[in-house]
Amino acid sequence: FSTVTFTVSGVVGEPIIAVSAPGGAVGHVGNLSGGVATVVIVALGPVGTSVNWWMFTDPGNAAAFGLAVYDDSGVMVFKAAERYMRYVGQVGLVGPGTNPSVTLPSGKTYAAFQATPACRGVVYSDIPGPSGTPWYLDTIRGVPKVNSNVISSVYAQIGHIGPFYTTGVPSAYSFSGTAFVLDVTHY
Repeated sequence: FSTVTFTVSGVVGEPIIAVSAPGGAVGHVGNLSGGVATVVIVALGPVGTSVNWWMFTDPGNAAAFGLAVYDDSGVMVFKAAERYMRYVGQVGLVGPGTNPSVTLPSGKTYAAFQATPACRGVVYSDIPGPSGTPWYLDTIRGVPKVNSNVISSVYAQIGHIGPFYTTGVPSAYSFSGTAFVLDVTHY
C-alpha cells in the first residue's frame, strides 16, 4: 500500500472522492472542518504509485453565471457552470452476488468511488494450542481498479490479527460493497 494525505480548502458540503488507478485505489475524506477537507488516498502499489483523483461536492449557493437550480428551501442543487458527476455504471467489490467487473465504451476517462464499503473476514486455523485451536482473522477490502475502460474489483488485505485461542473458531464473514463509476472525460 501507499497512502497520501492532503487538504483542500473552500469545500462546500460533503465531498466525494473518485479515483482512477490501474492497480486499484480508494479515496475518502478523513476530516471536514470549516470548509477544509483532509483527503486520504490509498493505492495498491508502492510509494510513488500514480492515482488520478476528482472531488465532487455541493455547488455552493451563489451562481456566478449560467443556469442554477434551487430546491424549495432556497438551496442550490445544480449549477451549470460547475462540473457534475456523470454516473455510468457500478461494480461490485467483495461478497456474494457482486459484479466483479464492467467494461464501458473506450475513448473516455473513468473514475470510481466506493458507494458502500466492502470487507471480508477470512478465518483460518493454525496448529492446536493449549486452550483450543488458534485462529487468525484477515480483513480484506474490495477496492475499485480502473484500467482504461475496464473497471473491476481487486482485494487488498488490510488487517491480520491473532492468534486467538478459543474453543470455537468463528465463521468467515463478507459484506458486499459497491463502487459507482463516473465518466470524468475532460474534467
